[in-house]
Amino acid sequence: SEIRVVIARGADNEDAVLRAQQDGLASTPGEFADRDMVLVTLLDNALSSAGSNRLTDADTSSTRKALGIRPGSFALRLIGKDGSIKLSSNTATSMAEIYTLIDAMPMRQREQSSR
Repeated sequence: SEIRVVIARGADNEDAVLRAQQDGLASTPGEFADRDMVLVTLLDNALSSAGSNRLTDADTSSTRKALGIRPGSFALRLIGKDGSIKLSSNTATSMAEIYTLIDAMPMRQREQSSR
């Protein structure tokens, strides 16, 4: 099935803004799963991951380039099921804000009415 992708980028796992974003996701696992979401974590100097899968340096680099994410700064992207960027931020964003944005999307409203 199609998924929505949240991409969070930090220097490493100690990046405070990245940690804040990850904590928000971790505190709402049901809501995250219900919206068919996966987290991709891009790190400059540690192993990047997509869900439970590790990414190669090449994957990490090409993903960052495709999304216009500069090394050395926190970045957050939300990619919808249609493949377009729905949210682009350089600061940690509350999960409530992300879920509200998703819930306003026509595709999400159709999903809710069919579940």
